[in-house]
Amino acid sequence: TTACLGDLSTQSGVEAARSGDLTNALDGLADAHRWRPWDSDTSMISAQVLAGMVSAGEQQAIGPATTAARRSLDGTPDTYASRVALAVALLGREQPREARRVLDGAVQDFTNRPQAYIQRAIARFGLRNVDGARADLKRALRIKPRDPIPRKLLREIGSRLGD
Repeated sequence: TTACLGDLSTQSGVEAARSGDLTNALDGLADAHRWRPWDSDTSMISAQVLAGMVSAGEQQAIGPATTAARRSLDGTPDTYASRVALAVALLGREQPREARRVLDGAVQDFTNRPQAYIQRAIARFGLRNVDGARADLKRALRIKPRDPIPRKLLREIGSRLGD
């Protein structure tokens, strides 16, 4: 029964996040964690959902995303999704060096997952490593050729640099 209540709370939090409602997202995700404190997947899902809100510009989600990602990584240190979520939160905090360090590990351990390359490109660009950012975006495209995000970011880099 507690597992079901946890699942329902997770669903409620995810739906609230999708609609941009941070308050209800946090309430639902916190309830899910209370119902299933042993389940690192609950923290991983929270981290992903909140990182999505950070990516969409919701600054108030940065702290909760960081907390959820770290809690997930405490339970399962090799979780790809939580590493990427933590990096997104760190980028939201304008800490590209720390984000790049987290993403370096994700890229090393998960060489065929494009999202870490995309986020690392953002971190590298923030650190003024344009060549590294472009290389990461090209790698992400080789992994997932139909993904429009790396192409969009490559164009953005080009336009910022006057290429």
